[in-house]
Amino acid sequence: MAQIDMSLVRTWVQQCDQSREHRCSRTSLTSRWPTDFKVTLIDVHRHCITQVDPTRHRFRYLALSYVWGKISQLELTKNNIATLADDESLTRLSDSLPQVIKDAMTVVYKLGERYLWVDSLCIVQDDSEVKHDLISRMANIYDNAYLTICAVDGVHANVGLPGVRPFTRVFDSIGETTRLRIARRPSRLSKVVFSSYYNDRGWTFQERLLSRRCLYFTKEQVYFQCKSNIYCEDRYERRLPTDGWRGGHVHEDIRLLSPLRSPLRGDFPAYSRIVSEYTAKSLSFTSDKLNAITGVLYSLRLSNGWQFLYGIPVTLLGLSLIWVPTGQARRHIEREPLNMFPSWSWIGWEGVVDYNIMLTGEEWTERPKMNTCIVLSAVEVLGAEVTYKESIALAPDLALPGPNSPLCHYPSGRTNVLHLWGPVAAATEFTFDMFFPNPTRLGKLPCNIAHPIVRVRDHHGRCCGAIYGVDSEDISTFRSRECGLVLISETSHVQHLQFSESGLSIPAYDAQHFHTRYSHNDGCSVYNVMLVAFEEELSHFCERLAVGQIHADAWSNRDANYMYIHLV
Repeated sequence: MAQIDMSLVRTWVQQCDQSREHRCSRTSLTSRWPTDFKVTLIDVHRHCITQVDPTRHRFRYLALSYVWGKISQLELTKNNIATLADDESLTRLSDSLPQVIKDAMTVVYKLGERYLWVDSLCIVQDDSEVKHDLISRMANIYDNAYLTICAVDGVHANVGLPGVRPFTRVFDSIGETTRLRIARRPSRLSKVVFSSYYNDRGWTFQERLLSRRCLYFTKEQVYFQCKSNIYCEDRYERRLPTDGWRGGHVHEDIRLLSPLRSPLRGDFPAYSRIVSEYTAKSLSFTSDKLNAITGVLYSLRLSNGWQFLYGIPVTLLGLSLIWVPTGQARRHIEREPLNMFPSWSWIGWEGVVDYNIMLTGEEWTERPKMNTCIVLSAVEVLGAEVTYKESIALAPDLALPGPNSPLCHYPSGRTNVLHLWGPVAAATEFTFDMFFPNPTRLGKLPCNIAHPIVRVRDHHGRCCGAIYGVDSEDISTFRSRECGLVLISETSHVQHLQFSESGLSIPAYDAQHFHTRYSHNDGCSVYNVMLVAFEEELSHFCERLAVGQIHADAWSNRDANYMYIHLV
């Protein structure tokens, strides 16, 4: 096993191709190439780049998923695109090619294939328009790949694929005699990938998620994973491991999405899981946070017609705006404030976020459980794929009646503004205090959260709600800035807020109960709210601080007015 037996790998792929289930060969919405779209590929026979029109020619190619790292490498540019199209150009420039690309070309050739897609050499790196277009097409690129080569052990592009060349992988020997060498059995694929630097990266997360089949190269051995099986050199696993591992398809359900499969909200759980996992990944540049997940969002848009703004499905505002950080979170700060991602999207924050803190599966799938109380009146996002200049029609059961506003005027250069019409109460209508979790009960929450909770009290000092995902030092912000609570949506059940005769409690945090004034009764509701801070000079402009939940009776007793707000 010092060097990979590529004939064995070919056998694995052929067995998958010939499977009666045909799970890996089924077409999906992202399999359809856009009209007049040409793919740039590396031709491993001619050792150069070439362009192919997938709408006119049938061909197969492999894709490479790897960590770039901070190394200098050959890139496709407007100046060298003609040169790199010459036969043997990559042979002449071999010294400039990173080892992982050279090894991937060898793998393609030994598997009997011809074409390889690699981002650095198949996207013109200094053409922003072309680059942006191809980044938005990552779903097409990886979904249509015959398989994806995953460089699991690489921390940069000069780390090659172990086992492709002689003496590039080692065995962890337990013992050795003159005739027998005993080696430690290699780890399961899930353990190898989860513990890798490769798995921590944002770009590679999307690439695996969108790929049909993956060929993982590790320092121990090579693994081939498709939708049905996992193959490896020392054994054949006929079933996927039982530890939740889905390999290249971290969430296989994203590939089964269909406009006719489920109600409008039926795909939101898949979206929420993707967001939670993606926000745990690392990126070299925070400006890539939206780009590195665009392919996945494109798949969701094709499957159910959702429109996205900065990663948020605007058709489901009542759900999608109430994400919560599970640990330390801070705003992405850019040198140019106008280029900052918006505060209302998880794209604009650093740190892991989750939807399960405030939502359960019932809110996702049962329409009567959730009513949206805000109306998206007008949005204009310059440079986005879709520009809205009139009201976006929400599903009838999601939006309460509200006026349609003209396109709101806001300072020149603002491209991240979400214009909303809805109920807003001044934060001074309530008081706030910190409420630290009981570590012995944290496991009862639907997700991991390390933050304290901010308890919300009415003007009599009675506990009536909670704000989530706020650092203890930030509570002073509620008092020092002009803040408000925006009513986002209404729900009739919250999993971790328990109603009883003695009041409202959060058992996962401690045994204290909210005041009996807000005990359970028929028709009781909880309001999902967003805590915002208003800008001093622009009274209707505000930014998100946190989200939380307030008992409906407590809200109805306060002075809340309908108003336009402009979230930045």
